[in-house]
Amino acid sequence: MKGFSSVVLLALASSARAFAPARQSSVYHNDVALNMAASSSFSKRKVALKILTKATGVVGSAALVLAAAPPANAAKTVKAVAPVVETVSKYGAIKKVAGLASVAAVVGGAFSVLKKKSQKDKVIDKFPGAIPNSELVSQVKSALSKYGYGASTLLCTAFCCDELNRALDKDLSAVYDNNFSMGGLAGLPWGGVTSFGAMAAHIPDGGSCLVVYGPHVGVDSQGNVGRVERPGQMGTDICCGSAADAANYVAKVYAGGTRAGPPPVDSIDAQQAYVRTVLLPHAARLHDASEPSVELPFALFDASDDLMKRILSSASSTVAGDGKIALLGGIQVNTPEGSEDFFLPLKFEVRNNQNRLVEDLITSTFA
Repeated sequence: MKGFSSVVLLALASSARAFAPARQSSVYHNDVALNMAASSSFSKRKVALKILTKATGVVGSAALVLAAAPPANAAKTVKAVAPVVETVSKYGAIKKVAGLASVAAVVGGAFSVLKKKSQKDKVIDKFPGAIPNSELVSQVKSALSKYGYGASTLLCTAFCCDELNRALDKDLSAVYDNNFSMGGLAGLPWGGVTSFGAMAAHIPDGGSCLVVYGPHVGVDSQGNVGRVERPGQMGTDICCGSAADAANYVAKVYAGGTRAGPPPVDSIDAQQAYVRTVLLPHAARLHDASEPSVELPFALFDASDDLMKRILSSASSTVAGDGKIALLGGIQVNTPEGSEDFFLPLKFEVRNNQNRLVEDLITSTFA
């Protein structure tokens, strides 16, 4: 409300100047302000000031309604602001005396300040259920403690190679030590069966592993999905570039403008060729989505999750003894520098080394 208070003070200061005694050479340089007529009577000024005070108070009430719950209370807001319109209509004298500029400044300023959403609001608007990295790490740690996760845990991550994703690597490593990485472009678990088996062989004796995987997407300071401000760069940049390229390719194939290519045989760009391939089955889904940029990371998560399931079906037995495999899958949401990144959990479960489900933790942990 600090910003709103400033707007109100500015509006009142402008009004006070409008009520000052008229001077022959007075010219107010305001593109919407109306000059007060020299012949206006004191009584009209008094009435106008009274009206302006009332209007300011009503706008303040409307601002409080907005602050409480901006999207849900639109009806209340309209009802709260209605008396301003009624007052201005009833007392047309305010136009000639104080000028509607003062009221407009209060109303416009209040709405301008209050409609600015925090970065968290912008993320949640597009990805309901996403939580800050710090909360994610805390909740995961608490949920897995009953299975002995801690010092004897090996963290394994499969994230996109984009440097922005190292933030979650570091946040998780603060609890589970350095991570084994089996990821690559678009957050698919590129290491496959060989990588998983190597990771399993590195688990401390008597310990378990936590595998965290999934694609990423940016949400910039304006709330645009698929873009983000990167450290040291002016403006915004595509995030994730691999995902955007694959989506563009899939759209052309779906429209009939491009023929789908065969699976990659040349290693020079094999990962990106494969990202395009695994996204093809989701072409209609992306085409029909109301917000394809929002739907894209969900489609890529499904592709990543499918690959992880296939890896586990072949390699889960490489985890020794009574070791568990905790799977945390979801979507990383990268935000501008200075804002904490988010993660949208879509899968959280514990499996044994026979790939049997021990417990599904998604609802109990992130409800």
